[in-house]
Amino acid sequence: MALLAAPMADVSEPEDSYVVEIDVPGARKDQIDVQLSERELIVTGQIEDRVEAHLSDGVLTITVPKAEAAKPKHIEVSA
Repeated sequence: MALLAAPMADVSEPEDSYVVEIDVPGARKDQIDVQLSERELIVTGQIEDRVEAHLSDGVLTITVPKAEAAKPKHIEVSA
């Protein structure tokens, strides 16, 4: 099952270029493909997760576990 997602991205425009920063927590560089086609930047990737899908009474529920990097972490405050 393919899961399409549009991760958060920031685009800035310094004087002579464009800079695109995309959030991809848990992804490795070998899972990401970047292509430039004419004036279109295409970023694709695939992360293997245990995706579960359930259909009940006409409602499709899809559950995708969060990557460890995306999960909130408790940080101890020191004095």
